[in-house]
Amino acid sequence: MRSSERSLFATSIGGLTSLAVAGLLVPVRDAIHNANVALALAVVVVAAAAAGGRRAGVVTAGVAALSFDFLHTQPYQSLKIAGPDDVLTTALLVVLGVLAGEVAERLHQARQRRSEIGELQRLRRVTDRASFGDTSEDLTLQVSAELLDALHLRECWYEPAPFLGDLPVIEPDGTIADRVHRWAAGGFELPRDGASILLWSAGRLVGRFVATPTAGVGVPVERRVVAVTLVEQLGLVLALRAA
Repeated sequence: MRSSERSLFATSIGGLTSLAVAGLLVPVRDAIHNANVALALAVVVVAAAAAGGRRAGVVTAGVAALSFDFLHTQPYQSLKIAGPDDVLTTALLVVLGVLAGEVAERLHQARQRRSEIGELQRLRRVTDRASFGDTSEDLTLQVSAELLDALHLRECWYEPAPFLGDLPVIEPDGTIADRVHRWAAGGFELPRDGASILLWSAGRLVGRFVATPTAGVGVPVERRVVAVTLVEQLGLVLALRAA
């Protein structure tokens, strides 16, 4: 799931969950302290911020604060707040959402930078192997190993053209034309029967890499794009050597 999609999903779920938690606690609001209600809502706010980042944290905190104010501070079913402690609690919910969202956003950006560096290193390893004079067969094995790791595959191998059967193709933008799409943690799964990345060199289809997925493991579209780029890089090296 892309960052914007994850943020939107976490924002929606966080806001709805805040409303649900506040509403479910209404029947027992006379029996529990408002601080406990605020604590329950704070858990929702932090969870939303951790999942969706800054926007999810702020929006969820806003919804949680309004829900707390409307349903659990006197006068009930009003946005007025009579008690100073409730004013402080409402404000702290908003501040918590902002802080938690900011921390989550920075952590996500740090993870994203580490991931981008790792993908660039894959490309550099193939380039280094080519510059050291590795044979085309060795480079093909290197790319297969990189694809195996990048796409979390069960198996990966190279097939020269012509091919014995058709497989869904991972396109340069990371999309796959397949009738069934299964969502798993991290992204959509690759087709269960396998997918392929075509190897073109000097405008000629010379082979394909067959990717056999690990069941239940999602692959983000960004990693699929990197996988295709690795194969394109190999095609360029082969074309230069054939020139």
